[in-house]
Amino acid sequence: MRLTRRLRDNLPDRDFGLPRKRRFPEEDKRHDRDAIGRATQAREHGTITARQEAEIKRKARRGLSSPSTPEESPKMRTHRRRKHHRTPPRDSKGRFRRRK
Repeated sequence: MRLTRRLRDNLPDRDFGLPRKRRFPEEDKRHDRDAIGRATQAREHGTITARQEAEIKRKARRGLSSPSTPEESPKMRTHRRRKHHRTPPRDSKGRFRRRK
């Protein structure tokens, strides 16, 4: 699933490879694999240090070794709940309607 700006902003700092900069999100296994490749590219480009690259890869590999089923993984459980979130209905002017 694509990580939207809203979902990314709601992720806790611990779900990022570089928490202080909030770079390299590691929300699920797909993002963990991507973080490993992107960390190598960023180090070769000179935007991160070798130490930061090692930290990103360590966190991503730990995420890859975690349980793969959504029922076993708390990270995936919260992600699945957010996926089906619906916005409240709006009126003709675009404002949220109040429930009666």
